[in-house]
Amino acid sequence: MKDLPETDKASPKEVLCLYEIRVTPSRIGVLEVLQQSDHALTAEELYNLLVNRIPGVGRATVYRNIALLEAKGLLKKVHQEKECHGYFLSRQRNGHFITCQNCGIVQEIPCGEPDNFFQAVRKKTGFHIIDHLMGLSGMCPQCR
Repeated sequence: MKDLPETDKASPKEVLCLYEIRVTPSRIGVLEVLQQSDHALTAEELYNLLVNRIPGVGRATVYRNIALLEAKGLLKKVHQEKECHGYFLSRQRNGHFITCQNCGIVQEIPCGEPDNFFQAVRKKTGFHIIDHLMGLSGMCPQCR
């Protein structure tokens, strides 16, 4: 996997080109909206924000683009209590993030691989771990 660019600083077109993803108005739109948000957004929220910006964009197009961008490692999926899944721009290959249960702000957590934990999981399950996603939740400083 390629090193992730600073997705909040690079233009959406540059990011798509780096990952050899065809540049389309809806893909640019998804990345632009997420660059402007400090919260994870649901697919429906993304669609509602894009429908007025991109003439003729369809709900299915937005959902397909989210799936593609997530598969390429540009988006991370986070479970949200109210809306089930939200998406945010990712800068890390293995995702560690924390979400505020009150306001929904999401922050990636820069940390190394939890090797001891992985070894225990491998020993107990026999699985070869390829990737992981760890989500924590709590209350951000502004909501406490």
